[in-house]
Amino acid sequence: MLKTPWLSISIAFVVRIIYWIQVSDQAWFQTPGTDPEFYLGWADAIMAGRGGDYLPFPRGPLYAYILSALQGVFGTWWLIPRILNLLADLATTWLIYKLTSGLKDRTTGGIASLLFALSGAAIYFTGEVLMTSLATMLSLAFVNTLISGWKRPSYRIAVFSGLLLSLTSLLRPNFLLMIPLALSILVMSSLKNKNRHSKTLRISVIHLLAVIIILSPVIIANWQASGKLIPIANQGGVNFYIGNVRNASGWASVLPGSGAAWSETDAKLLASHHAGRLLSDSEVSSQYWQMGIEEILADPLEWIELLAKKAILFINIREIANNRSFLLPYEESWLVKLLMFNSLGALFPICLIGLLHNLKRSETRIQLLYCLFFSTSIIIFFTNTRYRMPIVPVAVIFTAMGITHLLRQHYRQIINWRLSGLFVLGCVAVIPNWTGSAFYQPAQAHYIHANSLMRQGKIMDALVQFRKAEKTDSKFPELQLNIGVALLTYGDTLNAMEAFRKEIKSNPGSFRAFNNIGVINECQDKLQTAMENYQESIRINSLFADGRENLGRIYLKVGDSLLNNGKIDSAAQKYELMLQLLPDDPKPLHRLALVALHLEDWDKAQKLLKENLLHHPVHNQSRMLLIQLDRHLKNK
Repeated sequence: MLKTPWLSISIAFVVRIIYWIQVSDQAWFQTPGTDPEFYLGWADAIMAGRGGDYLPFPRGPLYAYILSALQGVFGTWWLIPRILNLLADLATTWLIYKLTSGLKDRTTGGIASLLFALSGAAIYFTGEVLMTSLATMLSLAFVNTLISGWKRPSYRIAVFSGLLLSLTSLLRPNFLLMIPLALSILVMSSLKNKNRHSKTLRISVIHLLAVIIILSPVIIANWQASGKLIPIANQGGVNFYIGNVRNASGWASVLPGSGAAWSETDAKLLASHHAGRLLSDSEVSSQYWQMGIEEILADPLEWIELLAKKAILFINIREIANNRSFLLPYEESWLVKLLMFNSLGALFPICLIGLLHNLKRSETRIQLLYCLFFSTSIIIFFTNTRYRMPIVPVAVIFTAMGITHLLRQHYRQIINWRLSGLFVLGCVAVIPNWTGSAFYQPAQAHYIHANSLMRQGKIMDALVQFRKAEKTDSKFPELQLNIGVALLTYGDTLNAMEAFRKEIKSNPGSFRAFNNIGVINECQDKLQTAMENYQESIRINSLFADGRENLGRIYLKVGDSLLNNGKIDSAAQKYELMLQLLPDDPKPLHRLALVALHLEDWDKAQKLLKENLLHHPVHNQSRMLLIQLDRHLKNK
């Protein structure tokens, strides 16, 4: 039965469908947040013709464009991206069988493909609106081209290798580090096969050209948007800083001062603060690279310890979540909870045995080099299950080789110091939690579940989850903020105000909490207090769009009140402040024209109205007022 891939493919299909059925009624599955929400928003922008809003590209753009294409053809049904993930996983299962059978035999191929089919992490990620399954498939296909290129280098292999490398890089930009590996293997294989130096050079050039041709539209788009050479994504710098800042966890995407729920605006604000000036979007990543290097140089020994910590986390037996706690699927799916024990770390001890007994083969060395290059590209940032997934297919291949090696040995040959030593070494490396990190956080699980319910409009259910998170960890980042938002949506302004104040007490830099307190005060006609809260929000984060909009609106209300009471100069000051905050809003210039009319400064009023219409030609109030003013001046 293990001599064909169809058993593994069938099992892979069935277990993934069972998992989807088990969690299909969950809010976090139906309305995913964090990174899936980001990519869905990006896809929506592309569909609406606003893809340029995401330039320079903050992340690898390919997945967002794939999502937009799927939405254009099939609509926004939540199942469609998961079907793409499922197809990618089935293709990966087949590729594992094909690759392993070619290196060893069909039985070993069957074992390897079955191990991947029953991988808890792989099953879980088919249910996420993320590129993880697709990137895993493409990366394994790339490894296959490396092995094929080693056996028989050709122009066709060079093209396919470059194509797969660039496509995977457009999903995961760190994959660009594979270029030296691919070139080295193509060159060495050409020399091994006694190809002429000219052919060897042509093969290498063709590989590079394939990469450049695929990446060039992205590079050009980034250049046009920023004036800088950004190979793919603009977020590499902030990830480098997060992964190397002193006291970093090594696995969590936590931006200092903003927590795990940080936004692009938060990142820009922190970078600007370090730079001492407001940075443009294209400058942020460079600033973070500099900040990360400064962190490393500030304490090199601590950084070396951090690298070791991230390396241990990379091979740990525990699956480490990124932005969503695995407790959520564990609670709803016994299947994925059970199969999560089939992890990269659990395979590692037997993987070492398979690797050792096949290391003399060039194909095994190529896969080992791929693992080393890829793991390095992750460890220099930060590591968790989602980022280490492209290693899993190669790990199951080594593990299957180890299993078949053990099964074919006499028991006396199995129990020897070398095999036992390797197995014990692997267990010692992966089983203990050497870093002491608390990977499973109930507060995070309840918090994420509550936010998903909020997106569905189930406010009371969301509050139940928020309160559960509060009992577990009352100081969880932005918990009180979101409780306040839920209460405010429900109409309980009194308790919402209390929640926002709790958030400020635990996090004095919570500009969103100050803004929301301002909203409550504004609704209660306490304009002065609202204005002070909005001002504090803007003081903390000058880039906060909602705060700027709200403060501008207060300036407008106060200015109108002053103007109606004859306090013209004071009103003009408020309108000027609004203009500084919201230069693209037509209202402040229109109001300043009204001030000029009250002062009978006709020329200034006419000039302001014309200027407003120049920038906002559809602002009818200014157009009508200018017509009236022109008539008045003509009849005067």
